[in-house]
Amino acid sequence: MDIKTKYHYTYFLNPFVIDDEKYEKFLCKFVKDKKWNLRIFDKITDMEIFTHFLTGAKEVMFPSFYWTDKYKDKIKNLKGKALAKELAKQSAVEFVYDINDFHTVQGKIDSNNQIFFEIKEIKIICFNSGICFLSFKTVITDDDYISFRDLLNFNHKFKELSSSYAQFKGKDNIYIQSSQFENLSYISEFIESITSGYISLNNDDIYSDKMFAYGYACIDETDWNSENSFEDIKDNFYKYVFQFSGDYDSEIELSEKEKQDVIYSKWKYSKYGFTKLGGVVFCSATDHFNFTKLPIHYEKVSFYIMLLAFYERIALIMLNTELTSPNTQNTTKLLNKISQELIYNRFTQISNSEHGMALWKNWEKAFELNELYDELDQEYTRWMSQKNNRKKDLLLLLSIFIQLCIYLILLGYIK
Repeated sequence: MDIKTKYHYTYFLNPFVIDDEKYEKFLCKFVKDKKWNLRIFDKITDMEIFTHFLTGAKEVMFPSFYWTDKYKDKIKNLKGKALAKELAKQSAVEFVYDINDFHTVQGKIDSNNQIFFEIKEIKIICFNSGICFLSFKTVITDDDYISFRDLLNFNHKFKELSSSYAQFKGKDNIYIQSSQFENLSYISEFIESITSGYISLNNDDIYSDKMFAYGYACIDETDWNSENSFEDIKDNFYKYVFQFSGDYDSEIELSEKEKQDVIYSKWKYSKYGFTKLGGVVFCSATDHFNFTKLPIHYEKVSFYIMLLAFYERIALIMLNTELTSPNTQNTTKLLNKISQELIYNRFTQISNSEHGMALWKNWEKAFELNELYDELDQEYTRWMSQKNNRKKDLLLLLSIFIQLCIYLILLGYIK
């Protein structure tokens, strides 16, 4: 059943890890480029974010909330390397791209299977552990209504634009086009221009094969209401959650456990989906709240709930990889850098909002954070045990060496 999309957007996140010694230089790229603007969070302008999160979470994601007026003036007056050096000390920084700089070179192509879209926002969020997220906010544009099938196909196609393996994949007959740049290769080139020369080898351990999709879709009230039930359109929602194309023909059936693991629903006409590859909210315009306040809250506040959990997942994977590596050299430095945010300040509570905490718990489950923490604890215990054993072995060898020296002195071999 093809349903109509009344309002929607999709954020595509390209996560990557910057080499530790290159982080300050990486930030300098954005500081010097006038197309990128540093975002400073304000308690008044960003009141919804400030009041939603507890202090610990805000200190990690939005340190500028706690900047004094004097420090803000200092930041505004710093330039180039001096500013990058100061920003590198912050737990996180965010830059927003001047979207008006995109080149308008081509109009809509007249094709039956063409999906026309626009990029509404580009931003980059970096944590001082070197973990960064490049984010694109996209919308499909059409003179008539937007088919939900087109939205599924668009998400399925766009998320692979960052993939280094896309060239090896078969044709899918899904064509997407924008008026903002000549062809889709520009997206890949844009990402490459930002990350080239800075990415850590650890990047292969995260989402290097495709982008993470975070979407909102409100469908027409005629497709889901008191007379037309969710059961009639649930297959569309499942495709949306698992990011299948709209042309995927097989019906999707979930077990009760799978439903509990990936779906959260508190209100009659809205459902949330959570997976490692993306998150969505699917709702009906039957409830006025769903297309007035929900889309704003979902991208202003809920986005950062997801981002904090996503950050934790990548950081934990990095730590586990370092600890299990046979050539662990910088583990102590890495532990000291990330442990302040993840190990000693593990986020069990991020908000006093019941809804906010429900979303957090679902992201914890989707990203398997508890399992990763347990794995890290085991690896850290093993690593410390090996480290202590090495110390004991060295002390034993030193003791034997000293005793041997004393023995040789007593025999007169050493004077």
